[in-house]
Amino acid sequence: MPSSTDTSRSILKEVGGADNVANLTYCATRLRFQLHDRSQADLDALENTPQVLGVVPQGGDGVQVVMGGGVAEF
Repeated sequence: MPSSTDTSRSILKEVGGADNVANLTYCATRLRFQLHDRSQADLDALENTPQVLGVVPQGGDGVQVVMGGGVAEF
């Protein structure tokens, strides 16, 4: 299984890179991204990233990446 660092890098790439992230927070199980432009994010690739349990688009430019209970590692 990939390391949490490798997974984090992959997630960042698939949301369109650091320049596309307007805000990032997390809760108990999810990374919550507000993006400048969600069309730059590859949601299918996010879904297929190891350790990602799911992807939930939110509003116009939000994306929640479901990571499970170990979300703080990412």
